[in-house]
Amino acid sequence: MEGELDALELTIYAPSGAEFALVQYDDGRVLFGSGCGLRQFSLHFRFDSLSSIAVTASVDAAGSDDEETQLWLVIVHLFTFGESFESISVRMPTELYTRCGLSFASEVVADEVTSTTTCTVPRELFFQTSIPSSADIPTWLGRCLTTVNTPAYPVSSVVTSTGDTPPCTVLHPLRPPKPRPGALLYQRWIPSLSRVLTLRNVDIDKHTSTFSAWMNNDRVAEFWGMRGDAATVHAPYLRALQADRHASAVIGALGDVDFLYVEMYYVTEDHVAPYVPAPGAGAHDRGFHLLVGNEQLRGPHMVHAWLPSVVHCLFLEDPRTGSVYLEPRADNAKLIGYLIRLGFTKVREFEFPHKRAALMQIRRDEFFRGFKGEQGGFRLISEK
Repeated sequence: MEGELDALELTIYAPSGAEFALVQYDDGRVLFGSGCGLRQFSLHFRFDSLSSIAVTASVDAAGSDDEETQLWLVIVHLFTFGESFESISVRMPTELYTRCGLSFASEVVADEVTSTTTCTVPRELFFQTSIPSSADIPTWLGRCLTTVNTPAYPVSSVVTSTGDTPPCTVLHPLRPPKPRPGALLYQRWIPSLSRVLTLRNVDIDKHTSTFSAWMNNDRVAEFWGMRGDAATVHAPYLRALQADRHASAVIGALGDVDFLYVEMYYVTEDHVAPYVPAPGAGAHDRGFHLLVGNEQLRGPHMVHAWLPSVVHCLFLEDPRTGSVYLEPRADNAKLIGYLIRLGFTKVREFEFPHKRAALMQIRRDEFFRGFKGEQGGFRLISEK
């Protein structure tokens, strides 16, 4: 009887913070699920090497409605906490393989006799995907984005004026419509903080007072220069962003505490585009500005938890995004140091009309190669 065996129980967290139990018995069986579904999905682990682990998944005859979700979360858990694993070999019923969202896997071998399929899931590719749309549990990217951008938003070229002096026009792809105010864009369970990080589209009615308070903070005002009244300065600023299809205003929270403001933009339509060295920014490359407004949620340990998630969100939104850029003030040594430790490269310094800026860039391949296990899912580059 299962109840007579010693067992080790672990808790696995979905990106939304939802809890799942993983129970490993002395006889080698591993059961995974939540509630009554716990005994419907069985796993067997085999460590092939320090960089690879094999997982055999089987579904009990009773079945479960969300086996693909459970398998996906197990892979997330193994990659997040087993930072040495560069790949996971998964053997599963072929029927499960067809709907579990692992179509990018390599070394796919189907066994018609046992009706099973074995495949290899590379870490670098896995974290560029999202959970199957049929799953009940949301993953990193909010459904408002997966609905619009999966598959990638169709390309139709338009011409936009950048508002520079003298006026400049650029040809670029039509950008996707924006999610509704307050919509969830991204979420991640941060193991080091035991809290869920969320990124939401700004709701002007709800967030203007918070945004205004942050902009009038002395530390923030030094870099943003946007002191002023909420009604006459900050609400109109946010409304202009809401109407601008090339940029989005985003509020970040840990649990239910707002602490972060991010402006995400498309580089080709932004003032920074002329300063990107040849051949220039890609048509779907992104950039962002940011500030931490909540004084209680500052510090290096916080930055190393949320900064990779902002970049992850931008890369997940569109698989055609090849690079992400920032252009902080050149004397903002603290932020530039955080970015370099994450894997950004300082491309150049240049003169904006209002500041001397440092152009920082990280390419998609560089970012996902660094996706390991610590600090919310990313390996930080060691400081020399």
